[in-house]
Amino acid sequence: MKAVIDYETAGASQYDVTVTVSDGTNSANVYGSIIVTPVNEASPTFGADLVATFAENTAVGTSLGTHAATDADASPHGVVSYSIQAGSVSLFC
Repeated sequence: MKAVIDYETAGASQYDVTVTVSDGTNSANVYGSIIVTPVNEASPTFGADLVATFAENTAVGTSLGTHAATDADASPHGVVSYSIQAGSVSLFC
C-alpha cells in the first residue's frame, strides 16, 4: 500500500484492480477486488455530562431523561449500548 485507507472517510470500501503478469513476451491478466473492512478504532463519546433532576416520590418506571452518545466507527463497531456501572446502581437498574 502507498497510503493508509480509513474506512469511514475513504468514500469506498471496495477497489477493483487488474494485475498483469508478463515474461517479456506474453502476458496475462487477473481481475480482482481489494476490500477494506472497518475496525473498532474510535471510542464512544457523550456530548455533555449527564444531569437528571426529578421530584422525590417519582413513580417507579418513570423515564428520567435521555442522553445520547456517538461512535465515529462504521457499523457494527459504531453501535453503542448503555449501562450504569457505578454509583447507586441498585436504585436505577
